[in-house]
Amino acid sequence: WQRACTPLSLRNLQPLACAFKHLFLALHAGVMDYVLADYTWARAALLLGPTAATLGMNVQIPIATLGDLLLGHPHWLDSRLAVALTVAGTVSILAGVFGINLAGESSSSGTELGSQAVDEHVPSHEPLLAAGGEEA
Repeated sequence: WQRACTPLSLRNLQPLACAFKHLFLALHAGVMDYVLADYTWARAALLLGPTAATLGMNVQIPIATLGDLLLGHPHWLDSRLAVALTVAGTVSILAGVFGINLAGESSSSGTELGSQAVDEHVPSHEPLLAAGGEEA
């Protein structure tokens, strides 16, 4: 039988080709998982703002919980404590997301009213005249 391909074995050194294969797979997984995820988050933060991008990332957890329920028997259903903690965590994340969205809507509507009031008191943009009657 052939032993698993590991960089080092207790009995002897395995061929370095196996080590390079594992190193390549680890680097590839790291680039695809972390670098791509960070890039997409940074892009979303530039397009939507950091709060909306972070909230979008947080919604992944309840979506993963729902997907876990729909796709198979999740291991956390075996324990009542695990079910309680999963439900509490999912509900708290969703409550936070909805709470921030509601707070954002109420503050943005207040800002619009405030900016209208400020716009009424802004003087017109006529050219200012210097002391000698000439335009500045």
